Amino acid sequence: MMQIMFLYALYAIVFIFSKQALLFSKPVFLTGARMVTAGVCSYALHRFWYHRISLKSISLSNAWYIFLLAVFNVYLTNANEAWSLQYLSAGKVAFIYNLSPFFSLFFSWWMFQEKITWKKIIGMVIACISISPLLMESGVEKIVDSTWHFGFLSIAEIVMIIASAATAFGWVLMKYLMDQRSDFNSYFLNGVSLTVGGMMCFAQSFKLESEPYIVPGHFWNFLGYMLLMMVLQNLIAYNFNAYLLKIYSATLVILFSFVMPIITALLGYLMLGESLSWEFFVCSAGVAIGLLIFYQQELLEERHI
Repeated sequence: MMQIMFLYALYAIVFIFSKQALLFSKPVFLTGARMVTAGVCSYALHRFWYHRISLKSISLSNAWYIFLLAVFNVYLTNANEAWSLQYLSAGKVAFIYNLSPFFSLFFSWWMFQEKITWKKIIGMVIACISISPLLMESGVEKIVDSTWHFGFLSIAEIVMIIASAATAFGWVLMKYLMDQRSDFNSYFLNGVSLTVGGMMCFAQSFKLESEPYIVPGHFWNFLGYMLLMMVLQNLIAYNFNAYLLKIYSATLVILFSFVMPIITALLGYLMLGESLSWEFFVCSAGVAIGLLIFYQQELLEERHI
């Protein structure tokens, strides 16, 4: 279990470093640089360990799904996350991001006809109710969310919810593509999608973000944080996640994801001076209960295997 905790600690640290890196660069430009660099490295590892995949062998249908993978799993997920970090605490961003397993329920039903049970619906409802107080709280965090509000949700929170849904759809697309062809391994798909998605981030940055994209005099700070996040998340955490899936069930690994926002909030408090509220921990407990109910059937089935 400590290995799973270590995995989510890595993800939590990346949230903290992402927050710090915003001091030296525009968020979407930073994301583009990290994604393209990670994509090139991932594709290089694919070419080193596996045989080359001919572009002519990729059908138009699979090429379209790879493009969608770049849009959802890379561009919408990471660009939205980086932008939201300007206005939300690292803990809240990680908390909203952690709702992705519930979005994956709908996408898996849509694409793979996976059965939706009443327990999963109840677990999802409990998680949604649990997160509501955190989204409606005001005056607790030191970080001021200056974006417009629609009801009790701010633009920054809506953008982060979109990122959570996008990453869920992205992983469903990843599963679909890997099921289509045995040579569609994660290094190839990540290499292509990260590079294409990173270029989309650059396009948005050059269109909407103002210069300078890197704070003058802080290029090495930008480069250091960018490479550190790329290594920790895209090279170490992603591969360590794949390794854990060979030891533990996917259900168990996902179930423990509720610890990520807690670790992120604690690190944000210690390293960034972000405030902690009792609502955060109550909401985290509620989401953990929702996840447990959501995956209860899978856990019972695994015990009987």
